[in-house]
This record gives sequence, C-alpha cells and structure tokens, in this order.
Amino acid sequence: MCSSDLRPAITTAGLLVQEDLIMIQQKPDEKFYLTAGSLCFPSDWSLKEKLGLPIQEIHSPIPTLNRNLGKTIDLFLAKMQVQQQYWRVNFLLSTSPQLSQLKNVEELNQYRKKPITRENIHCLYLRNERETLTKLKESKNIIFTLKTYITAFHDLHPITAQQLALLIEAMPKEALNKYRLISEPEKEIILEYLWNKVFEYKELLFERFTHLRSSSSRNRVQAYQEN
Repeated sequence: MCSSDLRPAITTAGLLVQEDLIMIQQKPDEKFYLTAGSLCFPSDWSLKEKLGLPIQEIHSPIPTLNRNLGKTIDLFLAKMQVQQQYWRVNFLLSTSPQLSQLKNVEELNQYRKKPITRENIHCLYLRNERETLTKLKESKNIIFTLKTYITAFHDLHPITAQQLALLIEAMPKEALNKYRLISEPEKEIILEYLWNKVFEYKELLFERFTHLRSSSSRNRVQAYQEN
C-alpha cells in the first residue's frame, strides 16, 4: 500500500477479494471482540451495530446458541492454530433476491412482509454463506470471511433440496421461528416443496434407469438371435 493511501488496511483488503472480511481480536479480558470489518453483503445485520461487541453478544439474537455453545466457541477461538483455516457453510432463506441485505432497509422490509405460501414458494431464495476462520501470524487476530451465494428455489438442484430439507427438519422450532423467521405453517410449505422436488428427481432417474435397462435387454436378445 502506498503511503498516500489513508484507507484502513481491511478496507483495501475488502476491495481485493470477493469475501466480506471481519476482524476478531482477543482483549485482555480474554473475550473475543469484533474490532474491524469490510462488509458489503450482510444478511440482516449491520457492522456499525456490532462493531466493538464481544462475540457472545453478537450471537445473542440466535436462540440457544450462547447457552449451548457460547463457551465452546470462545475456547475454539482461543485454541486456533496460526494460519490454519477452518470453514463451514451457513444458510438463510429470503424472499428477497438482493445480495446486500442491510438491517432495516425499507425495501427489504417490504419483501419480508410477504408470508411464504404455496403460491409464492417458487419465489423464495436460498442464501448460502461459506464462512472461514483464519488466525493471522503476527497479530494473532482472527479473520472471519463470508462469501454469499444466492439461488432461487426453483433453480435448486434436487440434492441441495434434500440437504436443505433435512437441515430444516432437524432445526429446533425456536431457532426457525426467531432466527430464520420461519413460522410452523411456512416450514411445512417449504418442506413439501423441497421433498416434491427430490421425489420428482428420483422418479425421473428411475424412469431413465428402467428405459436404459430395457434397451440393454433388447440389445442382448437381438445379439443372441443374430448369433
């Protein structure tokens, strides 16, 4: 970086990669805090609101997370090895196709007022976030990255639909209602749509398999008769 560039380093880094970047730093009280970031494509949260907060407080809107995993997350962050990368995939459902979903954006709130029904389920979107954690060598700070992908429900591959259905079925009711903002009636509509997509795919595969097997049998019979 040239000396005339007065932008924070994390801002410059954010312009060079597709991922959103979040800096996590351990303070003398041994807690981990969000101390800097370059956030372009949030999922209903604001960097301004979270900046300077400890991780457990940031996670407080997620039901049962701190109660079940709060101390485990802090311990995991404390024991991370330098430059060893950890990753996971998170998902959210949205009725908005926008990549950037800043909290309290008026247009987005209009999207969210629409309940999920059998008539508009095909307009739903899956937001996949590939998240990584890496501890830096010199500062020992942790970089948390997020790369967001959006897929329309009607474009979901059946295997993805099955994986998503199983995740939703296994998710606690409180987490679905309060964090994912999915009511029980909406959950049933979503699962019905996803499993129908899976079963239609399996029926198509079975039909193709049966057709190929039948064609193969006819070819063998014909070859036998010719001989």
